[in-house]
Amino acid sequence: MEDTTVAHTATPSDVTMQPFTAIYVGGAAGGGPAGIGDVAIKQWTSAPVVVFKSVPVGTVLKVPGVFLMATGTTATSRIRLV
Repeated sequence: MEDTTVAHTATPSDVTMQPFTAIYVGGAAGGGPAGIGDVAIKQWTSAPVVVFKSVPVGTVLKVPGVFLMATGTTATSRIRLV
């Protein structure tokens, strides 16, 4: 079976849907501990926001969702996998 995963830059937005099956964290925001950042997502439009705290750089969060939230996301260089 052929792998059909596609990668896209993930720009956080509290209003624009960006469906994904996983999020790759490539960087961390300045000012916090080196090499970690927070990732806030919604798994569907009416779902509550879930914040993954202190995610290390290089992590792939294998959690599907429709929003990578601007509010609460401090991780940088994010890639969404669909």
